[in-house]
Amino acid sequence: MINKTYKIIHNSFSRFFNYFFFLRYLFTIFLVSIALFFSIPKFFNFEKKQDIIKEQLDNYYNLELQDFKTIKFNIFPLPNLSINESNFKIKDKSILIKAKDLQIYLNLNNIYKYENFKPKKIVFNKTRTALEISQIKEILKYFNNLNKKINIKSLNLDIKKNDKILLGLKDINFSNYGYQKYRIKGKIFDKRFKAFFKDENKILNFKIINTGIKAKLVFEDKSFTYPIEGFSQISFPKNYLKFNFKYYKDRLEITKSNFKNKDFSILFNSLIKFDPFFDINSNITVNQFNKKKIINLSLDKIISNKEIIKILNSSNTLSYAAKKFNNNLIKGFNSKFYLAHGRLVFTKNIFISGGSMKCNGESSLLAEYPRLNFICLLNLKDIKKIKKEFLISRKINLEPVELNVEGSINILNNKIIFEKISNSKGYVANEEDIKYFKDVFEKTLLNRGFFEIFNTLKIKEFFLTVI
Repeated sequence: MINKTYKIIHNSFSRFFNYFFFLRYLFTIFLVSIALFFSIPKFFNFEKKQDIIKEQLDNYYNLELQDFKTIKFNIFPLPNLSINESNFKIKDKSILIKAKDLQIYLNLNNIYKYENFKPKKIVFNKTRTALEISQIKEILKYFNNLNKKINIKSLNLDIKKNDKILLGLKDINFSNYGYQKYRIKGKIFDKRFKAFFKDENKILNFKIINTGIKAKLVFEDKSFTYPIEGFSQISFPKNYLKFNFKYYKDRLEITKSNFKNKDFSILFNSLIKFDPFFDINSNITVNQFNKKKIINLSLDKIISNKEIIKILNSSNTLSYAAKKFNNNLIKGFNSKFYLAHGRLVFTKNIFISGGSMKCNGESSLLAEYPRLNFICLLNLKDIKKIKKEFLISRKINLEPVELNVEGSINILNNKIIFEKISNSKGYVANEEDIKYFKDVFEKTLLNRGFFEIFNTLKIKEFFLTVI
């Protein structure tokens, strides 16, 4: 009985163990087959298939593969072709892309059949490209119209104007699929930034990490056809800027702009031309300004940016009207100034209580020690208001007069030269008088820097000293 039971158990478990060992061998064969299936292509010469690869990149990604170093097959992380040291061109555009490595991920049925293979996705690694300002729209349109998966890792992008770099973006990462879809990360001015599109690419949100700088751009049309229109809101620590924009191939129009902080409130419209030269034309209206902030500006730092000054061409109008019942000396001003190739030309009208001043001048800002040459006409016509403003005794006899002043200021060394001083009453300053005016002017208005000439207390002190 025991032997019979033992035989039954032995026969049953023998069949089980035989089945188990069969599955083990089958699983081993399966793993070996899979390994061979994915490993054998590593021995293929894919460079002989380059025409097919070029065709498919053209068909699905509008990319023209111009040259490369090697093409290899990789098993991990998923089967892909790796094209090393490659150069691409976006089809029908003059945009060139240089990639350290491009990975083309394959469907399983394409590992051995490449005649009509369809890339699942492509991944650019360590890529470089440069765009002229006019090409920004083209690259945006390219990605917007692309319906195949693409992932860009560690892209360095230079924005240029006539082969001069205006802005550099580094280590950019971007994908048009997955949970990181239309999210961009990278560096600008050596600071990390994040950006993402939403609402079918009509809204772009941008943020520079740990700086408080944020921007929101809303596009009227996601097709990115000229003109590209929309509005923008930009905020950075204690400052806020909003404006409408219209971007053409050769220019950018900025309208209904509003800049605000606790010290300034400014409205402006600007036209920025890119071709044939970089040029800015602006109409600026100042609603509010803090004189102390202007006085504390560092002219040395402004003038030191000679490379920027050299390429900056601009034509601007600037205006300000003080609010009613304002007690400030300056009641308003308007100015026009032109900058081209480092040469500044300006006209200025300043309105004060009881009079006005008109100045014309020019300066070469690229000189080692720039001089501001000027001709000014000071018209003092309402003596009653002038005495009240400057707290001048009624006993002092003053008459309406026009004062003409010609000279130049060394704007870095804070020295002035008066060439001529005269008035409408026939007075012409002699050398002794000119030296006196020079000494008082430098001691009173230039003793702490060029922008002290906008200090109303200093202006009053100078006026009371020389009358």
